[in-house]
Amino acid sequence: MSELFLSFEKDFCDYMNLIKSELQSQFQSQETNGSIMSKIEKDIIEAEKCLRQMEIETSMMPANSRQSLQQEIRKFRNDLEIAKRQIRQEQALISDQKSKEMLMGTSLNKKNNNEQKERLLGANSLFIQQEGLIFEAKKYALEAENSSIEALSELKNQRETIQRSIQRNREVNENLTKGNRLISLMQSRAIQNKLIVYGIMILLSACLMFLVYMKAS
Repeated sequence: MSELFLSFEKDFCDYMNLIKSELQSQFQSQETNGSIMSKIEKDIIEAEKCLRQMEIETSMMPANSRQSLQQEIRKFRNDLEIAKRQIRQEQALISDQKSKEMLMGTSLNKKNNNEQKERLLGANSLFIQQEGLIFEAKKYALEAENSSIEALSELKNQRETIQRSIQRNREVNENLTKGNRLISLMQSRAIQNKLIVYGIMILLSACLMFLVYMKAS
């Protein structure tokens, strides 16, 4: 495991602890606190950045050490999604509370009550729609980045496969070279053995002719 991965992991855990603490403060508060929610949203973005960097670092690691880290990252992502759902729920409550407070304030002016209610409801609806669009945009951006990470991981795997194929080809070429050398050596020894046999045959023939000559004389 690289030191860079451990650094991103520590930063992610620190941000998650901050988010949990800030959510707890928001839940315990009797009033809506926009500054806390703004701080939580910023910490969520930073935690997502750390998580993406961890995924990139993991994709660069050897295949035998990636699996356990990917499981850990999936757990971290699940924790982050839970925190994001809690934030959306809290934002919806804050929006409803603001709408109620604004609607209660308009009751002081009966003449323009209906018109103001319609404006407030319209503004609240627009706020919710814009909030939904922002979350959808973030979702698509994260999905695009995750796709890039997956593509990078796939390219890493393909490169490893190609490198293994090249290594196997080198080994095959080395074995073929050794085989050719062995065949050449065997052929050379076979020629030497033939020459030795021919020499022995010539020597025996000469000895035989000499013996015949001696007997004849």
